[in-house]
Amino acid sequence: MYVTHGYVTLPGMPQNRIAELRETRSLTQHAIAERLGVHESTVSRWESGSCAIPDPRKQELAELFGVSVSFLMGWNNAPLVAA
Repeated sequence: MYVTHGYVTLPGMPQNRIAELRETRSLTQHAIAERLGVHESTVSRWESGSCAIPDPRKQELAELFGVSVSFLMGWNNAPLVAA
């Protein structure tokens, strides 16, 4: 177990892909925050893993980026929902 900036990170724990997806689409944290109706600092905390992402927001983010929730959260490497 590691503690980074006061937050616990477990070795091998998957990290979400929000920052990666946002950056590849040339979006800012501010733009994501506006689309979801949250504060920019909330998006920052989601990206860093310092704040849990509510399930409804995970779905909204996945839809925004056109990927599955599992891919968004780093749980698997298949970006799209299986048909």
